[in-house]
Order: sequence, then structure tokens, then C-alpha cells
Amino acid sequence: MSRLLDVQPKSYVKQLTCDRCGRTASVDDHEFHSFVSLDFDCTWGSALGDGNHVDLDLCHECVKAVLGPWLRISASGWTKPAVGEWPDFQSMVRHGSSTPESSPQSRTVDAPNSQPRSSIVGDGQN
Repeated sequence: MSRLLDVQPKSYVKQLTCDRCGRTASVDDHEFHSFVSLDFDCTWGSALGDGNHVDLDLCHECVKAVLGPWLRISASGWTKPAVGEWPDFQSMVRHGSSTPESSPQSRTVDAPNSQPRSSIVGDGQN
């Protein structure tokens, strides 16, 4: 079997502009990766119009200003745990465990039998 490989240029988003405040950020700016982008097609019966397309880019400041009361903000998985939240590695070694996942102190992301979180739009709790 023989394969002939070639490279094709691929388009990518180089710069974003906030649709609310006009702030711009290029791919090299740290703010670029903090933008929130929506891009979807509306279904039939949508409050935004049947079959319409929605496209929106917002910086984090505008997301907070517009959606602040409804945002559920918590620590993400990549942030450093607060003092006292680190797994007890000494205890893991004494009990023969070799991975943080098997430690009783490790955090579980999705607990079994947990209730699904309601969505921001249409959660039925008006």
C-alpha cells in the first residue's frame, strides 16, 4: 500500500471583535482565548426565528455584564487547588496506591446518579 501525503492550508480565526463593546483580540493575545462565541441554527418555533442563524462573539467583560446574574461560576479543573485540597500523597503511598485518581481525597467530576444541570435558557424555572 502506498500513500501520497500533501499539505493543504487551513483557514482559522485570526482575530475576534466583541459584538457588544467592539474590543478586538488577535490569536496571539491571551484575551482571544477568553472570548465566548455562539454559532448555531435556530429550530422551528424558536424565539429567535424559524431557521435563522445566530452568530455572536463576546469578550468576558461583556459576558459578565450581560449574563452575570445567570452565570454559574466555579473553579475549573486546570486551576490550582486551594491550600488543604491537595491529595494526601503520603497516605496514597502507605496504602499502595500509585495514582491520585484512586485517592479518597481526589475530586470526582461527574458523580454517578447525579442530576443533570438545568440549562440557562428554557430551564422551566421562571
